[in-house]
Amino acid sequence: MRVSLPKLALFFLVVFVLSSFIPTVYNRATRVDRFSLSGDFSPLLKSFIIWENSPDEMFFKTQKGELLEKAEAHKNMPFIFSSNVNKWGGFPLHVDNQTFSYEEAKRNSQRMQLSPRYVFSKPMPLQILFENTPFGTQFPLPKDVVIFKEKGLEFTTMSDGVVDAAKSLKFTKALSDAGLTFPIAYVATNPTPLKSFDEGMMLMDAKHKLFQLKMLNNEPFVRDMKINLPEKPLYMTLEENSRKLYYGLIATSSNVYIYTYNHELIELPLKGYEPKKHAVVIRMSPLYQSLIQTDISDKNVPVEYIATDTAFKPFSFYQQRFPESIVETLALNEKGLSFLTPLRLKQFSNTEGGIVFDMSLAEDKLFMGLGILLALFIYVGYSRFKHKAINALSMLLIALFGLPALIAILVFGDVSQYARKREN
Repeated sequence: MRVSLPKLALFFLVVFVLSSFIPTVYNRATRVDRFSLSGDFSPLLKSFIIWENSPDEMFFKTQKGELLEKAEAHKNMPFIFSSNVNKWGGFPLHVDNQTFSYEEAKRNSQRMQLSPRYVFSKPMPLQILFENTPFGTQFPLPKDVVIFKEKGLEFTTMSDGVVDAAKSLKFTKALSDAGLTFPIAYVATNPTPLKSFDEGMMLMDAKHKLFQLKMLNNEPFVRDMKINLPEKPLYMTLEENSRKLYYGLIATSSNVYIYTYNHELIELPLKGYEPKKHAVVIRMSPLYQSLIQTDISDKNVPVEYIATDTAFKPFSFYQQRFPESIVETLALNEKGLSFLTPLRLKQFSNTEGGIVFDMSLAEDKLFMGLGILLALFIYVGYSRFKHKAINALSMLLIALFGLPALIAILVFGDVSQYARKREN
């Protein structure tokens, strides 16, 4: 038996491409994987309103499962849908012995979120530090970038790659004098020039102490935030929200924290937070906060809804399972996809940022085996129809890679041929 190396290389290329292409097209065609649950605690109903997001429309339901009209649902969540409520004459809003204008409702609403993909994305090696007191109203992009090293930081000019040694030393010394310990464990910034104000950088040092770094007239400004994180940070944000109540989020291996303008570290009352599984959405209003915790790894796990007061003290809990029809359809789709291809090549992951190379086996092994048997049956039938010898290596490859291997072999031929005996 002679193996053609070019054909073998082409075979694996086709199999890898189809292992990515088939799941992508299949999921786009079914679209059921785009169903999601969300919600918010209604200050008027004093209970959660659940959102069911499908590819085609959004449904609103009460905790009792009663369907709400879109307008009714929006009116009962006036801080999230303030523009619509204002259009319908819902302001000024009187609730809990307080009165809110449309402007107050809009200004005092805030949303934060995190997901495994955010948490486990690789941080950028280059950071941007804006001039905190620009000449005009906009923040012009600086001429240099910041690179954090083992024992300090460097300002490197983007046009020529030259390090500004004097500026680097000045900022490193300012951080060290403030009590920061290098190397930096995590850097949080908001590197957009379109923001209305700038909070510089938030730096978590080697001892998990939090510091703020700004640049005022090209001079360093360092503030010890008086916050000590009890765990190693995995992810940190700097939101720069106009409310100026919360700087951002900090995620660790077991908890999620919010750090505030009052130099407080608030642990969110989540249930068994696991950074590789859970996506978290925080919706904030002047009256209540809503936490939605979703296990993205298992649709059979109910979504957790937690309502808290403005100090993040919980007072209401609710669980919502995915509709049985969605769970059943997802399981059916998984059987179909397992039948079509035994391998899955993912370029995008729910737990990693950027482009990845993730090859995994199909989840439903029974339907994977049935798909392989069908591919073998088709190959044998095709070979007999063409009066060709059944190729053992092709049978082995189809047994390993299923229908993608069958397609590659039918289009480009067997990767090996039996050597003919020479006549004397």
